[in-house]
Amino acid sequence: TRVFSRPRYSSVPSWTAVAGVIIIYRQDGKTFLERNFKDGSSMREEVVERPSPRGRRFEIRKPSSDDGAYYLINKDGNLQLRDKQGVINNSKKID
Repeated sequence: TRVFSRPRYSSVPSWTAVAGVIIIYRQDGKTFLERNFKDGSSMREEVVERPSPRGRRFEIRKPSSDDGAYYLINKDGNLQLRDKQGVINNSKKID
C-alpha cells in the first residue's frame, strides 16, 4: 500500500469505517489521516509513520490521550485501529 500526495486525491487509499471513510495522504511534507463522516463532517489529524513488523504504523502526532492508540495498514491492506491491548477496529480497504 502506498500513501499518495494530496493532488492525487482520487487515487488515495481509503478504508470503510463504521462512521464513514478514512484516508491517509501526504501534503507539504506532512502525513495526515482524515476521517470523512456520513453526516458530511470531517476530522483531519497529522500522523507520523513508525516502523512496525505488522505493517505500516501511523501514530497521531499530538494525541488527545495517552492510550497508545495508533493506525496500522496490515499486510492485507486493511486499516486497523489498535492500542496497547490489541485491535480496536478493522476497516476494509476500498478498491
